Amino acid sequence: MQVDEIDTIKYIFYTTDAPDNSPRQVYKQIFLYFFMSRIILTKIDIVRSFNQQMYMNEYIQQLEERNLLPLTKNNKKLKIIARLCGALFSDGSLYDGSKINNYREISFALGQKEDVEELEKDFKILNYKIHKKQTKGEMTINGRTFTIEGFRVRCASTSLFLLFKSLGVPVGKKTDKKYYIPNWIMNGPKDIKKEFLSAYIGGDGPRVTIRIQDRKKHGGPHNMIDINDIEFYKRTDLIKSGYKLAEQISNLLEEFDININRVFHDKEEFPRKDGSKSVSIHIAISSKVESALNLCKLGYSYCNQKREITRDVIKFLKVIADKRKAWKDLYNKSFELYNKGKTTKEVSETLNLSYETVFGWIKNNKNPTINQHHILYNKWRLENGNSRD
Repeated sequence: MQVDEIDTIKYIFYTTDAPDNSPRQVYKQIFLYFFMSRIILTKIDIVRSFNQQMYMNEYIQQLEERNLLPLTKNNKKLKIIARLCGALFSDGSLYDGSKINNYREISFALGQKEDVEELEKDFKILNYKIHKKQTKGEMTINGRTFTIEGFRVRCASTSLFLLFKSLGVPVGKKTDKKYYIPNWIMNGPKDIKKEFLSAYIGGDGPRVTIRIQDRKKHGGPHNMIDINDIEFYKRTDLIKSGYKLAEQISNLLEEFDININRVFHDKEEFPRKDGSKSVSIHIAISSKVESALNLCKLGYSYCNQKREITRDVIKFLKVIADKRKAWKDLYNKSFELYNKGKTTKEVSETLNLSYETVFGWIKNNKNPTINQHHILYNKWRLENGNSRD
């Protein structure tokens, strides 16, 4: 900001003897409107989120020194913050142990070393340190015991804890909390929404896979796109809030042309140690080619394994999506030629299509279902040198 701009602001704000309708007061109101419309978070929000005032000035100073307060919509670190919020809404958590030992932390459960490195890079940009620990445990499913290895990453900074809490990240066990995606993300620009979703599906989101299924009655083997539901748990008395959260996630996904089939919850209730019960809430995602491709394109922040698994899937779905688009273009072109006076036969000859195909489109109002390309995913991977599983 230039010196003359600072002097102008001082003139507008610190001169109080001007009438309400004076240019000076008008400028003040205009400045306040545009300045406040850019603000996401101020130190007032931090103060409101914290019930201990002893170290408040210190925590606010730490955020200000890192250019995180006031937090504005044009802050260069906002994408990182949105990405970390997405991770905290899924496999991460905020822990508040202030009633016991005045300890607070931000923690994440990650799968691979590459994920830790990616997370650490973002924390370094925010100028905070993390602590990492490799973990190993066992899980038994249907009588079979599996060893699960991963990493636990934590940051024991109260100032950053307060920042995320003030931004709308829930504190404690999310199953027991009523919380929603904050307005600064829901009503924010698309790049902020994408960062949030990328980290969210990197944690709780599904990976997209393709398998070959044999349909003897419908032309033999074909590609089957598999996408598991997005799934999270809610205590039974919080089902309504869980549905609202699921609808928010669905709305964000649909902004990126990712189709949602339905939102529902399991009828089965799971008993918990404290005597309460929980249910699983599902977001079922469409397995249509274009929708699946758009889901993959969001990326999987902090989850290298999902990125690796979907790398070939993205390339293959792009090939099929391009073929589907080309077929739709021929469909539109056939009507364009027909409306210009060409006969059905002339249209088929001009576009090098079968007469039956064009006749079905123009005369029988058939939709342009995809042309039979006969490209199977497993063979395509071999031919393109991508045979890893």
